Amino acid sequence: MMYEIISKCHLLSVRDKHHRFKSWEHCNNFFIKHKGNLEDENLFDYSCLKLTFYLASWGMMRGSTFLLQKDYRIHEYFIKNAAMNDKYKKYYSFLKDSSINIEDIDGIDELIKDTAKVYVDNIKDINGEKTVVSVTDTLTSKILLGV
Repeated sequence: MMYEIISKCHLLSVRDKHHRFKSWEHCNNFFIKHKGNLEDENLFDYSCLKLTFYLASWGMMRGSTFLLQKDYRIHEYFIKNAAMNDKYKKYYSFLKDSSINIEDIDGIDELIKDTAKVYVDNIKDINGEKTVVSVTDTLTSKILLGV
């Protein structure tokens, strides 16, 4: 069953070169290619834009989500504090083979918590009203998968 679902999704992205599923690929490839160069202000700005568009195409900027009320640079906190943090460098590397061992994921819980925390700590108001944003597991996983 899972194989059929994944195969169907993959086939859609192969048949349609502009399918929304491609937005993940574009975002992820950008971060893989430029992960060591994000100190460059143009690349940094573009990384925020890439992440924003990918998240939007996957439904993360709709309805009552706090991201809908912010511009694309809202992701600068995550990129500076997590994606560019040497502590998390190992999570943004190619896997050299298809196997994953415990050392590969050791500490991933901290990265997940820090991803949500950078948004909570840096977004204090929405449309002029004080708020505490809710960063869902879905949003956190999409952000990490994109990067």
